[in-house]
Amino acid sequence: MKVLAAIILPATLLLLSACASIDPATGEPVPPQGQRYTLEEVESRLGRLRPGLSKTEALLILGSPAEETEDAWIYRPSRSGVFVPAKALVIRFQDRQYVEHDYQPILFGGRVGLD
Repeated sequence: MKVLAAIILPATLLLLSACASIDPATGEPVPPQGQRYTLEEVESRLGRLRPGLSKTEALLILGSPAEETEDAWIYRPSRSGVFVPAKALVIRFQDRQYVEHDYQPILFGGRVGLD
């Protein structure tokens, strides 16, 4: 019986860790560290982006990303995508101006592959 408990408890904790982080005070999802808004909130603001906007203007609209490179910002969902497939929003820039956005899969909680 102890062996079974030793297996079930860690497996349960692992599954729970793949779920979204929830703010206990509000019950709302918590954005990933560094990201200002949840992915859902960022997606609701996408319609305000226009090609040619500067990175500063895009930042004022979308808030800070979870990750960034020279030419892309990555907004992650609240859950990690370890057991349930997830997608990340990628905002692309060229010469510090907004060009387009797309979605990239998150596989096994790993990094987002930028094409």
